[in-house]
Amino acid sequence: ILKKYDDFILKKLKLSFEYLYIRINTSVDMLNSVNYLIDQTNLATAEMSVSFSTLLIEETEKLLHQWKTQLSEGAFEKFLEYYADYIASYMEKVLKRKQYSSYGVLLLQKDINKIANYFQGDLMLGIRDKFNRLFYFVKILNFESNAELKEHLRMYDDIRLKNEEIDFIRSLKKD
Repeated sequence: ILKKYDDFILKKLKLSFEYLYIRINTSVDMLNSVNYLIDQTNLATAEMSVSFSTLLIEETEKLLHQWKTQLSEGAFEKFLEYYADYIASYMEKVLKRKQYSSYGVLLLQKDINKIANYFQGDLMLGIRDKFNRLFYFVKILNFESNAELKEHLRMYDDIRLKNEEIDFIRSLKKD
């Protein structure tokens, strides 16, 4: 009976996820206001203020609390997978429209790590891989030069993105 109930709930979740998109998008849209093209002084100021990741986690807590009480453990874990996938892909779309300085990449890396660690530690093991593309994004931006990145890619196979994606991401770095 529990399996049938979970299957029923998961079907309903997929259908009702469209309603949730509005609420989730509102949370992730806070990322639009974050400036990652900053200098050292602006980095210090940004680190002292409430971060995007903190605000997103607070909004996520509210949303997930509601669903955790209504779903079985298995259905809730599946919901978390959908949710993490959506958050990560939406963040990637927003981040691809921004520009970055080296200091901004440090701020972005902190935000992504905090969000991924929240999902990994506080919610569910094994969900961190949903954020791999964002980790690759930051790793690519962290290289000081294209030559350094090319040398890394020649030696290691740890960035699982197409060359066109890598080149595009590198073009977002402005210093």
